[in-house]
Amino acid sequence: MAYSEQTDWSRDELRRRGLGLAIALLLEVVIILAILSLSMRATGPDIGTRGLSTFSLEAEPASSAKNSETQTPITTEQKSTATPPIPKPLLPPVNPVQAPPPNPDFIKVSKSDFDAMDLSKLPAGGGAGAGDSKSSGQGAKGMMGPGLGPGGAQLYPVAWLREPYDSELAPYLATVKRIPPDASAEIACRMIERNRVENCQIIGENPRGTGLAKALRLAAWQFLVKPPRIDNKPQLGVWVRIRFDFRGRNVEGGGVPAE
Repeated sequence: MAYSEQTDWSRDELRRRGLGLAIALLLEVVIILAILSLSMRATGPDIGTRGLSTFSLEAEPASSAKNSETQTPITTEQKSTATPPIPKPLLPPVNPVQAPPPNPDFIKVSKSDFDAMDLSKLPAGGGAGAGDSKSSGQGAKGMMGPGLGPGGAQLYPVAWLREPYDSELAPYLATVKRIPPDASAEIACRMIERNRVENCQIIGENPRGTGLAKALRLAAWQFLVKPPRIDNKPQLGVWVRIRFDFRGRNVEGGGVPAE
């Protein structure tokens, strides 16, 4: 009887102890879950993934903070307006170059008008030509009147710097049958540099029809004459009159001496 009572007492004691132990374990689980939930709410979902970050609590200087607040970004337009324009250098005024006045004694004539001129119909006029020692073409003395040259230009007499050789005239006199003793010819040429002449035209010949003036015009590129002078200055570009007397020359057509 005593044994059965002791057994019942021990069973009740075990039940009470087991119930207390279970309650204690349950409380511990609840406390652990509460702590975990609080920690998860405080740290957020990224806990364990982010590292520790440090920052400085030192206050910035007042001057730098003020400058950072007042400083504004400068745009390209503001930079362009702020740059002062570079002044252009002042250049001295350029005076226009004035062309020299045209020579009143020189008249420009086109090639077609020049070829159409027939100077053989002009009067021979007075005064000696080239080869005459009395009229050397100095100054305006012995000058032919206006309108006697191409385009109405004046003709100036000239003196020979060197008379043409017979060998220079002979090739151009080949077509002349015979040169009369008193034959002469006159041509008008334009005076150029180095005592040369160009653009020669026929004025006349004596006797007519001999072809001496044509031969003289073709041979004129070899002639050396002194340019006329006005106020002791040689005149270039003016028209000059060259007279050639064949008397006393020993050249006839084809270079045959005259009889």
